Amino acid sequence: MQSSRCTTSASGRATHLQHTAGHTHTEHTETYPIILCGVNRREKEQEYRCALEVKAEQLRLLGEELQTHKLPELRIQLNDQMQHLMELHFQHQQVKQ
Repeated sequence: MQSSRCTTSASGRATHLQHTAGHTHTEHTETYPIILCGVNRREKEQEYRCALEVKAEQLRLLGEELQTHKLPELRIQLNDQMQHLMELHFQHQQVKQ
């Protein structure tokens, strides 16, 4: 499940900064690329965090599925194979005698 933090984009802030920068003095517009670069970096970091959150959720769901479905099936198969091995061992002991 994606959190609300992941749905917010910094592009709106960048647009606001672009609009604001247009109304500032010329000396301040030299710092604008640095500010925009910082916004882009934060946006990329946010996107990366969101991608990690999605992957973590997918792994959690996969773990639940494995615990609920696959693990019991594997236990049944292991028990069946152990029983078969015990039967073979018993038959082998009978043949030796």
